[in-house]
Amino acid sequence: TENIGNSRIQGLEIEYKVRPWVGGSLSGYASVLDSKVLAYPTYDDNWMCGHRQEFGAEACAPLYLGTDPAKRGRAIRDVVGNQLPMAPKYSYAINYSHDFELDNGWILTPSIGMRYQSRMYFTVRNLDNRVLGDYQDAYTNWSAAVKLAGQDDKWNVELWGTNLSNNIVKNWMGQGNAGGYTFNSYNPPRMFGQRATKNNYDNVGG
Repeated sequence: TENIGNSRIQGLEIEYKVRPWVGGSLSGYASVLDSKVLAYPTYDDNWMCGHRQEFGAEACAPLYLGTDPAKRGRAIRDVVGNQLPMAPKYSYAINYSHDFELDNGWILTPSIGMRYQSRMYFTVRNLDNRVLGDYQDAYTNWSAAVKLAGQDDKWNVELWGTNLSNNIVKNWMGQGNAGGYTFNSYNPPRMFGQRATKNNYDNVGG
């Protein structure tokens, strides 16, 4: 583990929740994040160096053989100006639900949601290569649900679906020991389910 010499993070996030009309609920957020490496003189670019040429990626830097002991033996790569890890530049979400009151007092609530995230890097290397790149590309996820609730919300049942576009989204990346491949972990794929809730409200006497 090694600290970056210097970096800068600045941005803006706006969250909102409004009821545009009776029964409707609109919520979400919008985020802009500017993150940059300002100094990292000892960064060692040791990512897939034996396979970069094979897949058309920028070659690793030559090993530093100078007198600076902090750099010696490292493939020193200039990462100044690169984006910090796990810091997508843009992301936003929009969610809408609507309550429909039925004649028997039950409430039917369909809802839909969308979330967008721009490209996110996993290291300060910021290697843009289709095979060996250290990033998760931009994606948009959709979700939807429909809930039926009894009077006073004493019970409800819900059908839901997440990642309806079935995006393959990496949330972690590491390099293999050989062979030019990466280890990745992923967010859940498209999923459907149902849930039921029963609320017990105790009467409080005075």
